[in-house]
Amino acid sequence: MKGSELSAAHEFQGAFRLWWLPIVLALLSGWLLLLSFPPHGPGFLAFFALVPLLHVAERSRSLRQGFLLGAVSGLAFFIPGAHWISYVSSLGWIALAVYCALYFGVFGLLCRLFYLRSGALYPFVLAAGWTVLEQARFSLLSGFAWFPISHTQHGFHHFIQFADLFGTHGLGAVVVGVNAALAAGLARWRRCQTFTPRLLLGPVAAALALLAVPSLYGIWRLQTLEIVPSLRVAVVQASIPQELKEVFTGVYSPRKILEDYLALSRTLVGQDLDLVVWPETVVLPPYQLNVAPDLLNGSSARSSQLAQSELVRLARQLDSHLLIGAIVRLPPRHGYVGDAEQALRIPQADWNQRYNSAILFDRQGRYVDRYDKIHIVPFGEYIPLRSTFPFLADLVPFQVMLSPGQRHTVFRLEAGESETAFGTMICYDDMFSGLARSLRRSGADFLVNISNDAWYQTSSELDQHFVAARFRAIENRVGLVRSGNNGITGLIGPDGVVDQLLGSEVDGEVVYKDSHGVLVGRLRTSVQRSLFFWLGNWAVFLLSALLLLLGYARLVSRKAAKSAK
Repeated sequence: MKGSELSAAHEFQGAFRLWWLPIVLALLSGWLLLLSFPPHGPGFLAFFALVPLLHVAERSRSLRQGFLLGAVSGLAFFIPGAHWISYVSSLGWIALAVYCALYFGVFGLLCRLFYLRSGALYPFVLAAGWTVLEQARFSLLSGFAWFPISHTQHGFHHFIQFADLFGTHGLGAVVVGVNAALAAGLARWRRCQTFTPRLLLGPVAAALALLAVPSLYGIWRLQTLEIVPSLRVAVVQASIPQELKEVFTGVYSPRKILEDYLALSRTLVGQDLDLVVWPETVVLPPYQLNVAPDLLNGSSARSSQLAQSELVRLARQLDSHLLIGAIVRLPPRHGYVGDAEQALRIPQADWNQRYNSAILFDRQGRYVDRYDKIHIVPFGEYIPLRSTFPFLADLVPFQVMLSPGQRHTVFRLEAGESETAFGTMICYDDMFSGLARSLRRSGADFLVNISNDAWYQTSSELDQHFVAARFRAIENRVGLVRSGNNGITGLIGPDGVVDQLLGSEVDGEVVYKDSHGVLVGRLRTSVQRSLFFWLGNWAVFLLSALLLLLGYARLVSRKAAKSAK
């Protein structure tokens, strides 16, 4: 056998013996990235978590192999990371994990395509690719807006202030760019026969610059941000087990839920409050809050009379506005249905619609307006493709599907001699930065997020959901009230600082999940506007598209030059 053939045989045998190594490194990337997310930490892992994947993708034999390695990394991330979805649907958990892993697969393909072939643009091209893919995952097929890579940095206070310029996606692009710069340095080291520190100088300098710019901006921004105290707010958390909210369990008890929240709220008498917030879906059927009780029938009429009269009584006792999470009938255009003639004009199809809503009552307990949840959760509040696949109805723990809201409601309330406005996001809504920005641009002075995370018990979902609320506050420079049925409940300032958390002591330790009580505090707000307020995600997406085009043009020109030789 000739020397070249022998060398090729040895190379093939070595690759065969180590066929598993690329898979292990791809898995390692997924696991490291997962460990950098809350509640695990530490967030600095995210700055090099993708390096193993970038390394093996570059050495893969084809674009197809690059895609498969990326998908392996995605499965290693999403299967354990999204395990909390299994509390609702095990099949939905696996299906969603596989679907989301495909986006990691496309990223692996881009790594293989562009790796070091786009020159100095390489870190920026890969960061742009990740940004576009992340937004696609957030948008397509109703979107799964969980796990933006920027949320790994929630513990680095100055660094995350950069989100008020280019949002969470822009901050995430910085994290991916650092990974790509480090991977480029590793590739240079591997390809040179002798190592010298100068080989790493460029990549390391690029990584440090990517870290320094947002951090220095954050230091300056916090010094110039004007924040003022605003409303006196109370948040009530009764930690109702999900079983009491679900008809199919056989222990459905809307009356107990209402009584628990009323009892806790009455402990607030004399607190001089402007707004009292209850979490998502506290008032459930047969109670109805948007229809006069005498227009309803049977138990629904009696129950609705009880609920509405108790809320009137509570509002007057507290001399405060109430924001109540409830399931309601009828589209919002009908407002509060108070007379028979109005009720008779409503089509029957409208009476059959159900919404996950937040209803504002004034200090006298009068219905003011409502917001309906826009981003309803697939397999949690509705069944996608139900007419095509009827069997899917047997896989979910609910019977009545909800309709999505269509209106970005801005509530207005009186606080002393002035008037203020706020917008509400229900549960999953706060994962979408565009909704919070729309509310801010519509005149909201602060935001409220009400949620019921009891579906997921005390899993990591609660921590990740609370971090999302902090990023919405930073992006739009608004104060934010977060109210969860079982946590995490707190007040967040426009700088993303958590001013107060609702917790309780258990065995000498303060816990913030499944705690029971009330939180009272003064919300901090700001009148200043951010660049994200004006531009939203458009700036970072247009820049990402431009970088991808430049990277592709550089790739084509290099191939053309190589062919010409």
